[in-house]
Parts: sequence; structure tokens; C-alpha cells
Amino acid sequence: MKKNLIALAFLPIISQAGYVSIISKGEVVYTHENLNIVEEKISYSNWVNHNTHYDCAYDIVEDDLYYSFTDTQNGTCKQDQTRVKTTEITYANGSKETKASNEYQTLSENVSNTITGTHLEKSCLDIQSFNNSLPTNYYSVAGFDDDIYPVYCDMDTDGGGWTRFDYSSLKSSELFNITYTNYLGFAEDNFVNDRLVFGDNNQNLGNDAIVHIEYPFNYQEFYLKDYKIKSRNGVIEIGDNNLTNQRWDTPFRLYTVDDKTNPAHGDVAFGTTDNDTPTTSFVQEGVDAQTNGLISFPNGKIYDNGLSSNTFSIRAMESGQENEDTYIWYEGYIFLR
Repeated sequence: MKKNLIALAFLPIISQAGYVSIISKGEVVYTHENLNIVEEKISYSNWVNHNTHYDCAYDIVEDDLYYSFTDTQNGTCKQDQTRVKTTEITYANGSKETKASNEYQTLSENVSNTITGTHLEKSCLDIQSFNNSLPTNYYSVAGFDDDIYPVYCDMDTDGGGWTRFDYSSLKSSELFNITYTNYLGFAEDNFVNDRLVFGDNNQNLGNDAIVHIEYPFNYQEFYLKDYKIKSRNGVIEIGDNNLTNQRWDTPFRLYTVDDKTNPAHGDVAFGTTDNDTPTTSFVQEGVDAQTNGLISFPNGKIYDNGLSSNTFSIRAMESGQENEDTYIWYEGYIFLR
């Protein structure tokens, strides 16, 4: 049988165990030495994807980048494919048999994409912890409701991680919540020229109130930069001495350093009401700001609350019998970390 086939006008290609391979009209045909098998014809289907999508491994993903930052993503994608091998067998007795089996292969491809970051934090310190190479700049943060808000981050001062706020944020920002403690002469949400005013222009009782700013993150330290208050009427007296022996929860108990028996005029205190007392305050008699005058506060000094809190409080108290009301935060910034 084998000799007769070789004598035909077909060209032998290879020999393998039990077979002689020949080419006939583009198909692979095996002639078997087993006299019961006359011919085996093998054909293949087209390769088709075994899975719908590539299986890709990337060096970075969107959550590895901070929100809105872009970078190049590199990776390798693999696609499994399968095809059907069909074998048609013709036996010497004229009977035929068809056998089918699956074959597999994997295609590999290198890919490169531009991706945009999706990672969000709630404070500049958290941003710095996520990526300590980020410079001083504006960044997006998540608020209480996970909505996105822009903030300015100081990544340089004393190691960085400071979140900045200005006076306008008291009225317009939805990033934090504001509540008040009113001891004397203050109308809540009393904004003039977009600035919060403590006191009432129509009374002669001075003022004493606290604004509590609740943030969606915790902080422990703060510093003031170019922070100023302004008198709208009368005289306010402010100094730069730190104050001790004072409490948030007691009206008219902010004393000067030199006189702890009588409340001072023009006391302004900062810190958190999670403590019993403010962290620092500025009170000193005889340092006057005349009507419409500006008072500047110490610039850049870092104050430590001594505990972690999400509330920053500002208290202003002006005792006396004048029409005294004050822009409690007229210019400048507060930085929290």
C-alpha cells in the first residue's frame, strides 16, 4: 500500500511514526501504515478569542495617581485563543470517522495608555502621606459628602502637609460645617463684605462669641499667615502675648498675661474646643486699632493643640461700652496639619 502511494504523483514531505505526509490541494493528508486506515485528513478552524477581553497587567493604575494627575501606563496584555482540529479518517472497508479536538494559544502584546488619577484624600497631610514628592500647589480633596473641593497645600513649611483656608471659606465653602457659641452681642451668620463680623453695630455691649469650624479631617497643629482682623466701629485692643488660665466655655474669662483678675479688651483666641482652653490667644492692653484699622497677628509661628481634632475655633471678645464690632477674619490664612 505504501509503495503504491509513493508511486503516485504526490510529493512526500515528512515521515513520522506510522505515517507518510503528502500535500494534496493545500490539505495535509496522512497515509497510515495500518492497512485498516486508508487516509486521515486534518483541517483547522480559524483562531477565535477564548475570553472577551485581554488579560492585562499594568505598572500603574488610576488609583495610584492623585486625582486629576495624568501619567503613562505601560503593560502587557494577553489573549487566549482556541481553534478546532478536525480529523477525517477513511478506513479500508470504506467507512469514515471524524474526530474533533481543541487547540489553544496565547497572544501577547505590549500596550501604553495615558491615564488620569482617581485617588482622593481629605487633607493636604493625607495627600503628602500618599505621595511625598508632590509640591506646594492646589489639589482636590473630598469633603464630608465625598464631593470634591479645591484646596491649597503648603508642602514646604516645617516638612509640609498644611491645608490652607481663607476668610471667604467661612461663607462660601461646603467643605466644612460651621457652628457658633454666642455669649454676647453677636448675630450668627453675620457677614459683611463676605467677612464674618462679631458684634452688633446697633448696641453698646461689645461682643463675645466663638466660631467653630468642623473639617472632614483631623489636625493637631496650625499656623497663621498674614492673618488680620479689622474694627468696624470704636476701638479694639489686641496684642501678641500668649494667654493662659482661660476657658472656652466661660464668657469674659480671657485675661491678659499681666492681669489675671479682670478680662481684657480685644481678646482673640485660637485652638480647638476639644480642649478646655484655647491653644493660643492675643491680648494686651494699650495696643489699639482705631476705627477701620487692621491688626496683624504673629506670622508663621506653629501652634500645637496637643491632641488630634477636626474642629478649629476662633473666639473674639471685646468688652466695653462702645459700638464695637469686628471683622474676626479680615485677611490672611489659617493653615492646619
